[in-house]
Amino acid sequence: MRMPARPGSAYRLGSLAEHFCLLEPLEVRLLLAGMPDLDPGVVLTCGGAAIDSDWDTTPFVIDWNNDGKKDLLVGQYSYGYIRLYINEGTDAAPVFNSVSYVQSSGTPITTSYG
Repeated sequence: MRMPARPGSAYRLGSLAEHFCLLEPLEVRLLLAGMPDLDPGVVLTCGGAAIDSDWDTTPFVIDWNNDGKKDLLVGQYSYGYIRLYINEGTDAAPVFNSVSYVQSSGTPITTSYG
């Protein structure tokens, strides 16, 4: 039985029983239970263009400005900037029209990266 490789690896599974040690516990549960039904993904946009989150980013949903709507923070891997998207719509139908960097005293805050 050939199984898809895990990201970053290229191993082939012969007998599933022989190779359980190569699988993470969640992967074992998914194999035993079958594949879950997932909702289709949603592409978030900002100003009409898809939000390009770079690679290896960290999104975080928070009510940043205390207006009762969920905003979006996205930590960037490259350069360590934290992008802020303010939700101008609703939680059910968010609208992001602009992006800014989280700042302190007018200077963008950065985190370690690379």
